[in-house]
Amino acid sequence: MGRLKQIFKSPFSRASHSALIQESVGPIGLEIGLEYINLVQLSRRYDSKLYVRAWNSIPYEIHRDALMASPKDLKALLETGFKCADFKGRSVVTVIPADELKIMTVTYQSDAQKNNDEAIVTALSDRVEGELSDYVVDYLPVRGSMQETQHTAMVAIAKRDKVIAYLELLRRAGLEVGELEIGPAAIRRLVASMTNPIEGEGALVINCGFQQSYLTVISGQRLLLDEEVDFGEASVVTSVAETLEMTTDQIRTQLLQHGIGTASGDRSGAKTEAPSVANCRDQIAITLKELMAPKLMKLVDEINRVLIYSASETHGEQVKRIYLIGSIARWPRIDEFLSQLLGMTVIGIPDPLLPFRQSAEDTPAFDGEPAPQLVIATGLALRGFENHVRN
Repeated sequence: MGRLKQIFKSPFSRASHSALIQESVGPIGLEIGLEYINLVQLSRRYDSKLYVRAWNSIPYEIHRDALMASPKDLKALLETGFKCADFKGRSVVTVIPADELKIMTVTYQSDAQKNNDEAIVTALSDRVEGELSDYVVDYLPVRGSMQETQHTAMVAIAKRDKVIAYLELLRRAGLEVGELEIGPAAIRRLVASMTNPIEGEGALVINCGFQQSYLTVISGQRLLLDEEVDFGEASVVTSVAETLEMTTDQIRTQLLQHGIGTASGDRSGAKTEAPSVANCRDQIAITLKELMAPKLMKLVDEINRVLIYSASETHGEQVKRIYLIGSIARWPRIDEFLSQLLGMTVIGIPDPLLPFRQSAEDTPAFDGEPAPQLVIATGLALRGFENHVRN
């Protein structure tokens, strides 16, 4: 059975663990997403902290499928992106495109006479199309002990020819692929870098995308579950736009400016705003909240289902922390609103680069809005910095 090398393993360190005198530069985290090619590179300085060395989100100039079929066009687009920022080298840690990968939870029987590999092959044999030898497979045991014969594992599976074609595309585009991962592993690493993971305490990461969202359950440093749910920013924004007879761009602008519901505590700039302006801003936010509540309840239902399933698979272990990342995390007070709907605290992370932005004079420019699409690329860039010190 083929293996996706190091997919679920703890990140390794290519940098020296001794005192660093010069900058230690990590690989470039590369994600070829649905709308952008996302690139992030981190470095470790003399103070042992991690900083952003370079980043870029490159919109497609041609259709994504055509780009994926043309190493020449991909190389040209990447070189344009590299020139706009101070990237070093062409070594990348990349992620298998989500549309080429399937992640599933598998329950299998294993004992002293049958190892896990053989048991999982047996369990997968009737769950894939064609021969299992046509796939690359890796797995992470989630539940079970030496005394039990029934075990649960998270299994990642991708067509072997698709994986080889992707790696060859990147090679021909001038890149050196150091490691190949999956999105949930990158998300786990990013969340672990921002928090202090507690062994035996679960965390749920809500990664909201444009069309789909992903719910990832983490326990300490371990991945337990990753599920795609039919909820995305586009459907919510489109529904509100149709109701208010506005364009989707107008609704997105309103959401970024006014957020969801009224502000708690002092608003930024409230002292200089006229009361009528402040009331108007609050009324817009309240209207958006009322119109979005039914759509967001669909996401809440999916979250509650995953929480129940996670508890059943971990012998009652409860998720204690919920993080919101992705596009809607930029909307002011969306984390507060989801907290109310769920009855649990939701922590929004609208900018995955924020913990790694330095205050030194040579800080690279960070213009424009936070880039939530950089979540996976940032998690990939963290590979190689296992024992880093958070800012």
